Amino acid sequence: MLSIVNAHEISSDAIYMSLNLNALDKMKKLAPDCRVGLLMSVIGGSIDNTKADVLAVNAMFIDRAFVRRAHASGKDVCVWTVNDAVTMSRMISIGADGIITDKPDLARRVLTERAKMNPAERLLLELSETFGIKPVVSEQ
Repeated sequence: MLSIVNAHEISSDAIYMSLNLNALDKMKKLAPDCRVGLLMSVIGGSIDNTKADVLAVNAMFIDRAFVRRAHASGKDVCVWTVNDAVTMSRMISIGADGIITDKPDLARRVLTERAKMNPAERLLLELSETFGIKPVVSEQ
């Protein structure tokens, strides 16, 4: 895979993801400048010690505090699998760096609509769960 990415000169756009910490370490040894990401289905343990550049976390377990801790450790946060507009917007509001979705067209529309909103409108959207609009997070 590394040779394919390098051959197409897209290494700056690639993130090598794994559930296995040893695989991430091996990838970093093969290509120290590559970005590696740890797929996480639950949040547990210290994130400071992993060599992962990106933490990909199930959206059911993510919150603003986790994103802050990850960012303080120099790690980006991606959430998976988010397929509804309300949850996408909420993930953006809490600082997620990326959204993994089956609906990229919807994600683009959410980004476009959020850019048009003022801060009060974004806050109301973020508080939508409080008003009974539940997020829809796909089971994995």
